[in-house]
Amino acid sequence: MPLSLSEPIIPLEYNLDLTVDHVKPNFKGQLTVLLKPRSENQQPFTTFKLHSSQLVISSAVWQGTTKLSISYDQKQQTASFTSEEPLCFDTSSGSARAELSVTFLGRVKTIKTHREPTIGLFKTNFMNDSTGKSDSYVIATHTQPVFARTLFPCFDEPNSKCKYTLTLTTHKRFKVAANTAIVEQKSSDQDDQLQTVKFATSPLMNPSFFGFCIGDLQFLKSEIKLNSKTIPLQLFAPQGIAHAAYSFDTIIETLPLVEKKIGFDYPLDKLDVVLLPFLSDMAMENWGLLTFQMNHLLLSPQALADPSVTQQVRQLIGHELCHQWMGNYISFDSWEYLWFNESFATWFACDLFNDHDKDNYWGSDNYFLQMENTISTEADESTKSIVQGSSFDPATLNATSDALSQHHYNKGISLLRSLYESIGKEHFSKALSQIFNETNSFHAKSVKPIDIFKRMGEILNSENIPNFFSSWTRTPGIPIVSVSINDEQTTLEQHRFITEKSDIEDVPYHVPIFGLLPSGEKDEKNDLLTDRTLKLPGPELIINSGAKGLYRVSYESEQCYQLIGNAIKTHKLSEIDIFKIFVDLHAIIGTDYQKTSHINGLITLLKYISSDIELDQNILRGLSVGLDTLQTIESALRTYKHASDDSFTTEIYMPLWKILSWNELSLPPYQLQVMSKVMFALKKQDTTLTVANQLMKKIMSGPNGSVPLELCGSVFSTVSCHQKSVKQWKKLYELVKSSKGIETHINGGTSTDIQNLALENLAFSTNEELIGKTLNFVKTNITSTSVENALFGLNFNFHEPLDGKTNKLVRDVCWDWFSLNFDQWAPKSLREGVESHVRMKKTLVHISFVIFQMWMDQPEKIDEFVVKKTAMYGKIIGLDQVWNSVKSSEKAKMNIYKGILGF
Repeated sequence: MPLSLSEPIIPLEYNLDLTVDHVKPNFKGQLTVLLKPRSENQQPFTTFKLHSSQLVISSAVWQGTTKLSISYDQKQQTASFTSEEPLCFDTSSGSARAELSVTFLGRVKTIKTHREPTIGLFKTNFMNDSTGKSDSYVIATHTQPVFARTLFPCFDEPNSKCKYTLTLTTHKRFKVAANTAIVEQKSSDQDDQLQTVKFATSPLMNPSFFGFCIGDLQFLKSEIKLNSKTIPLQLFAPQGIAHAAYSFDTIIETLPLVEKKIGFDYPLDKLDVVLLPFLSDMAMENWGLLTFQMNHLLLSPQALADPSVTQQVRQLIGHELCHQWMGNYISFDSWEYLWFNESFATWFACDLFNDHDKDNYWGSDNYFLQMENTISTEADESTKSIVQGSSFDPATLNATSDALSQHHYNKGISLLRSLYESIGKEHFSKALSQIFNETNSFHAKSVKPIDIFKRMGEILNSENIPNFFSSWTRTPGIPIVSVSINDEQTTLEQHRFITEKSDIEDVPYHVPIFGLLPSGEKDEKNDLLTDRTLKLPGPELIINSGAKGLYRVSYESEQCYQLIGNAIKTHKLSEIDIFKIFVDLHAIIGTDYQKTSHINGLITLLKYISSDIELDQNILRGLSVGLDTLQTIESALRTYKHASDDSFTTEIYMPLWKILSWNELSLPPYQLQVMSKVMFALKKQDTTLTVANQLMKKIMSGPNGSVPLELCGSVFSTVSCHQKSVKQWKKLYELVKSSKGIETHINGGTSTDIQNLALENLAFSTNEELIGKTLNFVKTNITSTSVENALFGLNFNFHEPLDGKTNKLVRDVCWDWFSLNFDQWAPKSLREGVESHVRMKKTLVHISFVIFQMWMDQPEKIDEFVVKKTAMYGKIIGLDQVWNSVKSSEKAKMNIYKGILGF
């Protein structure tokens, strides 16, 4: 990418001398820039520009003799330097060179809160642990993406790689650190209270990685033994340095691991880490000088006891250390590639510790949630590709986040993992090591990410590598790959996966297959799907094993599910594989991609699992998702068939109930989730009520921690389902009003959690009197937040007959109540300026949504009501929007019901 400053000069080296007084609002600067002409045939010129922001330039001299006048363009953040006579370069050394000397004044920002952006040079005062006074200081820089221009005039863009030599003059009591090692430190010639510190000249570096820190800092010091050298490590913090011990040890441990995985020696001869009270970007990978917002690395004993905290800290440190190679040594020529820079560092760190710590990050809920959110966003046909979405005007950059799409960052992590696994770890690492060793091509200048993968493709003799990268970054969306097995042949077919099918362009992707054979072994012969379809000579057990690829898999033949079911039984599939199969089924069922084979396949797998399989931890996580999907199917049946399928109870839920243990409740979360869903599905059974009553007694009376929060909702719904009297109803109702005093009996929950669960499960009884009690409770508390959640059980049982009656349903009672009260609520909810009426309107919208859902099989009833009430109260009441939302949300149920019927 060309420089945005199309000037006749190009900087080669900055020699920067700064004087920073911690009590003054400004700093002084003296800059000497070594320049070369833009082209060999550069003609003499009289003016040129450098980036400059919030700087006051007092003098500028070309080649020590020619004085230049200065003017500013605040909007473009540039300073123009103009001579009255043509400017020329000195060619006596054989190369055309010139020196520009600039004297200037800059601003030091004072930061007092986390809300203030930490950009350029900023300072914070903090309390001295010894004196108790706030007279200690830390002064630091943050130059990414475009804030080097606030420190000195420069070419402040990623395509400019120069060397930097820094000299700092500041108070002698301060510790100082910068990108490179100190080569000279002495008392200032002007003031014996000041020190002057000169640092070594840096390697070629982007201006956004330039940095230094000054301050009253505590420190830890050690050495790190690397492949070919031992380097000093210092960690500085304004206070609480003892709490940095874990982070410090992690840095010592991790830097050699990063060096080994990359296969190229650490490029510098030291590493400093500075913890700052405030840092907007949380962390910054200044070359040789990492900065972190200190709360992320100062860890209390309580924090260290939490494995999720230590995992996050290790990944954060690994991420920033990776940048010392990828991002700093190899750097990119445009902020359009910030997504790649950040994605690479996160992927690298997560994969490093996934292998080293065996922390199974790629199988974690955190990663799967991130991946599912990425897929959901990509399923929107309006989502842009990474290339399209990363294009912006550099003049609009005010913070690093302006150049980084969180979605594209997350997508990039998954794509890099997929490419790495597809190429193979050894091949990928070998090629990457060679690329780092090609200094002239990948360090002497800034590059594009595709340059890396083109070269990797050349090294490994594979055009698929750059084509894969281009395919996934230039094409929006993600694929869905259908799998069908016929006559011992497997057919794969790919299309773009979008929320609602349309005529949008459907370009094939480079899809890594990651197949497993029926034996459970990897399919080493078939690795990539690049065309629309691919026929494989034998049956595939699954594709996308390990969830290594960013795509959906749609298994569409009965034999697929028989193979998968048998593989689950014989333990040939990993926990991740089983989980991903159910996650994809959950995402497909109810959409336009759903086929009857998906519904039948889900039920087949659940019946396999419920038969006589030992429910080990590999199965429970996927089973929990599968039961979620089954309950969605049951909801569709209740809406359109007005009954569930008895075989679900006899062939899935009851066998699972018998397999599960209800005596020992100190169990893993996934097992508790499964137990909760099975109990809820069987809440009408007397055996379930017996267990629920036992657990309800423990909830009310203890002992402490005796009932997991995960089971409380299902316990409440089961108890509610069997209620026949007001006395019984009131027991649960009392928990809705207050759960104080019993929260200690619950493991993992607060009193608020218990109240909310009691509210949501208050009304599963079909007793008309008790239904009336719940409806009256909602009416009385109509302005209370979330009171509509009390209707959940009524919505679930909407088509159930009332106790002792055959001609009146639960929804009839709800409709009568809603119709009777609507004209009282609606006028009040439309009054402006009264907070309680605003809450009433919000609650009325939610209540309307629930009631309308109950009548999806008789839409004309709701159509008539909406037209009538809209005519009375106007569109501001929002009933038409509510009704449209209900119909839209119920589309999935209709698709499921059609699938069950075979359409």
